[in-house]
Amino acid sequence: MIAFDRIEPEQPVSMREATRIAAALVRHGWDRGSCALLSPSDGLYMGTLDLPPRSSGAPVDRLARAEVARVNGWTDDAFEITTWDLPERERASAATRLGVAACTHRDLEPLLQSLDDGGLHVGAVIAKPCALARACERHQETRTAFAVLIDVDWDEVTIGVLARGTLVYARTVPNTGLGAIATDIDAAAHCGSDASARLLRLMLRRGTEEVLPADHRLSVATDRAVAQAIGRHIKDASASLSYAASRFPDLPLTSIVISGMGSPLLAGHAAWAPARCAVIPAAPRPGDDPAARAGAECTPALGAALHLEDEA
Repeated sequence: MIAFDRIEPEQPVSMREATRIAAALVRHGWDRGSCALLSPSDGLYMGTLDLPPRSSGAPVDRLARAEVARVNGWTDDAFEITTWDLPERERASAATRLGVAACTHRDLEPLLQSLDDGGLHVGAVIAKPCALARACERHQETRTAFAVLIDVDWDEVTIGVLARGTLVYARTVPNTGLGAIATDIDAAAHCGSDASARLLRLMLRRGTEEVLPADHRLSVATDRAVAQAIGRHIKDASASLSYAASRFPDLPLTSIVISGMGSPLLAGHAAWAPARCAVIPAAPRPGDDPAARAGAECTPALGAALHLEDEA
């Protein structure tokens, strides 16, 4: 994984930043082939649709596009859409149930142009929850029952629910990621928001035990902030699972899979105990050279790369 600070953190990726990313990739052996892009959350729509059975001869894909356009007030040619069949309920219905992800050209095209101008040709675009689901297909724990995916970024948390290995629900919870933990540390220990953010980044790079200082107050504040964040994630995951369980009432929850840049900090914490299921970090792709394996923080990127392979 290559990580570096944004040039303009609050702004869309510019050509200058894309050029910097391309140069870093080339230094690490990239051959300037196609890239996969996680779709921007602005303008992204995800949901489920109940449509007529395919056996009726109904144009299911056209109906899905029309319904997404109607719900969002978009014109028919204003967006890209992908759909996938959802598992049948235990009590089967004749309807075709689809998962849907769609993103507007208005939100995609400026980003695609900046990346292309900077030397990054995008060959595939995928919604982050779909990338997480694609990357986690290899987990045996996600294939037979419910599994909740929790991806913790700096600014937001993405939650996905898999039923028998298929994504059936997704949501993004803003302002609940590692940045919120840094704010909580500052509020408890009065160390300054910049200092608490630096502390978290050091912990993610070098490990909790090595970085936490002898200052007992700061150590306690950090552990408490992480535990509070996990409590929020369990609550958000429970709400997401409740919706999915109404569709599949007979499936148990077998695991929570933690990914994203916050996974090294969160995955092994005792505060997950109330979840009452296995809590595991997203694992590297099996069969790869151990020296090249990506950690759980790379899960969305891995899912996007696998999607690019699928599209090839």
